[in-house]
Amino acid sequence: MKLWMSAEEMEECGKENSIIRNEIEPRINELIKHCKLGNYVEWAVITIILNEKGPKYKEIIRRSLKNNELEFRLKIDYNEFMKSDYNHKKKLVLEVLLHSLDLMEKWKEIKLEEREEIKSIIKTEYKDFLQ
Repeated sequence: MKLWMSAEEMEECGKENSIIRNEIEPRINELIKHCKLGNYVEWAVITIILNEKGPKYKEIIRRSLKNNELEFRLKIDYNEFMKSDYNHKKKLVLEVLLHSLDLMEKWKEIKLEEREEIKSIIKTEYKDFLQ
């Protein structure tokens, strides 16, 4: 399993969110490289951090059976992100990852045990942020 992260965000969110994603993504990939989510090979998570002046992107939850990919475009509250310190911003991004794992329950080929294993890895690795 491989995590891929990106963002749809306001320009003022970009630098710090990019730093956070670039810190989280390789570490989680190292930790979950032997994990499974059904037969899927890529878990794509795109954070949406937009204010009322930004585009009106909707959250998306989908999978590609052909490409064995899972895709989640999930919102983070713009105002909360902007007023938060670095650690809380990191927590918001991690919570999106955990939420995406919960949303996978609708697909029966992804076992609860597989999702829980990855959630446990993330919660253990980032326990200081997720308390």
